[in-house]
Order: sequence, then C-alpha cells, then structure tokens
Amino acid sequence: MPQAQIVRSWTDGDRAYLAVRVANDVANTDTEYIGSVLIDDAWQAMSAAEKRAALIAAAKAERDRSRALVAAVAGQDLGITGTVSV
Repeated sequence: MPQAQIVRSWTDGDRAYLAVRVANDVANTDTEYIGSVLIDDAWQAMSAAEKRAALIAAAKAERDRSRALVAAVAGQDLGITGTVSV
C-alpha cells in the first residue's frame, strides 16, 4: 500500500474502524478508505499494536477491493442512465 494518512479511528459498539487517505490514488485525487474489524473476543485479546495492524490490514483490503472494482469496470460503458435516489 502506498503511504496513507490516518484520518480517524472509532468504534460503534460492534466494529472498530480506521479511515485512511491515500494521496493521488484514483484519477490523481486523494481517496479515503475505511477498514473495519469486528469487536469480538479475538479483538479484545489483541494488544494496541495488533489492533492497529488489524485495522491497517482492513483498510488495505478495502483499498484493494475498491481498486479491483474500478479496474473491472474501467472502459466499459454499461449504458445505465437516469435519476436515482441513493
């Protein structure tokens, strides 16, 4: 993974999250990725360094997944148009 800046880390009760920003990542823009890890007994048993490593690995996996998706559809016009609610 290229160098990334940690933007924020937090929990919501069930999961721990880490948001990272990669400069000039997709289309030469800064891109943020959010990795998450389930807070379970294994998480509770981890040291602070292990938790950090697990969250970094989750953010890297999210970046890899996202970039694979971008590569899979690059250059393919699906012909989908219109207005939608998201």
